[in-house]
Amino acid sequence: MKWLWAQKIAPDRPWAGLDIPVHRNARALFDISIITQVGNGRSTLFWSDRWLHDCCLKDIAPEVVSKVPKRVIRSRTVEQSLTNRQWVRDISGGLSFVGLIEYLMLWDLLRDFALTEAIDQHRWRHDSSGVFMSKSAYKQFFEDQLLSNLGAGYGSRGLLQNTRPSCGWP
Repeated sequence: MKWLWAQKIAPDRPWAGLDIPVHRNARALFDISIITQVGNGRSTLFWSDRWLHDCCLKDIAPEVVSKVPKRVIRSRTVEQSLTNRQWVRDISGGLSFVGLIEYLMLWDLLRDFALTEAIDQHRWRHDSSGVFMSKSAYKQFFEDQLLSNLGAGYGSRGLLQNTRPSCGWP
């Protein structure tokens, strides 16, 4: 995960574009552990980073995101997406009724979103400094594993099987 953090905070470095193999569980932990405060939007991925009310768009509008090609999800920045509403053109195929409602909700959330000249700030939520630390990553990973194993008899999500992941939007 240290390489993922390095790629996130220094996307202009030569090694940042390397496709480093990362286990899907480690990737998932990394994705939910980074919170971004958008400035200019150049180092924040529009469709997959947690930048809008501390959520990623997959949490807010899963039906809409399912209609976006994976290569676009992995590469489109907030700056690129908000310029001339490129995010609308990223959606391919028809939307269901639920997808249409999600689309309209996204439209409202993004309509007045303004970029600034400041650089994007990425924060590691498991350390008070906001900087990635291997120690906090291991601690979080193994705590999640322990909780997962303890709750194995309570359904696929353990004791929390009837709850939804929370984020900071209404």
